Amino acid sequence: MKKLLLLLCCLTAATAAYPQAPWFVQRFKVTGGYFLALNTTDVKVTNNELLGTKVNLEDDLGFSNQVHTFLANAQWRATSRARFDFSYYRLHRSATHQLDRTIQFGENTYQVNGQTDAYFNADIFRGSFGYAIFQGSRYEAGLMIGAHVVKTNMGIALTGAGDGLDIKDDYDVTAPMPDAGIWGGFAFAPRWALNAEASYMALKVDDINGNIFSGSVQVNYQVIPSLSAAVGYNMLHLDVDGKRNGLLGDVAWKYNGPSVSVSYSFGKKRW
Repeated sequence: MKKLLLLLCCLTAATAAYPQAPWFVQRFKVTGGYFLALNTTDVKVTNNELLGTKVNLEDDLGFSNQVHTFLANAQWRATSRARFDFSYYRLHRSATHQLDRTIQFGENTYQVNGQTDAYFNADIFRGSFGYAIFQGSRYEAGLMIGAHVVKTNMGIALTGAGDGLDIKDDYDVTAPMPDAGIWGGFAFAPRWALNAEASYMALKVDDINGNIFSGSVQVNYQVIPSLSAAVGYNMLHLDVDGKRNGLLGDVAWKYNGPSVSVSYSFGKKRW
């Protein structure tokens, strides 16, 4: 009997010494940081009469491929295994450029050597639910399901047209893109961890047809129990076409790049 009690005490002590979830599994976590997004963007906007020209924003309209922006994320762990994530990215760009070739965009034709002002703004909202199928004191891995809501608006205008001419075109589309994927994390040292995720989906909803692939990887360091810092790499590939106000738009957009962020954790754990 004494030996059994001693064994139970040892097991209890071992369980207390080695928690059932890694250190980065926190009740509530808010994250903010800096993101350098490197973009490649192809856009084609047509009407019923014009064929439309496939335009690369970086090569044809003088857009910089770099966007310095921020990232924001909030995470709630309902249990040690169940997590809800909400995130937001903002990538707004504009450029003034002299055309090297004639392009057709929307309702108008823009002639070679014309001076144009163009913009491409994107706001990306994401929500997801994930569940850790595998979890130990140093690792976890699971499945997730969620959605990206990508709100884009873009336009081009001919500057200095003169004679009262108003030559410009605008197009916007909001694409709700459900996705599913995998995620995981591994604490390879008492204060260090590697976290990664990837998701994909292709579908057609009403007048919107597209596919999306996103992923990220981060190395995290726990500064103090409630504060951690991370360096990472994020990517998103989006191909969507949709019809709006008689115009058919096709947007093929991808970005990737490094990020640095800080996370603050709070709330009492239930595990």
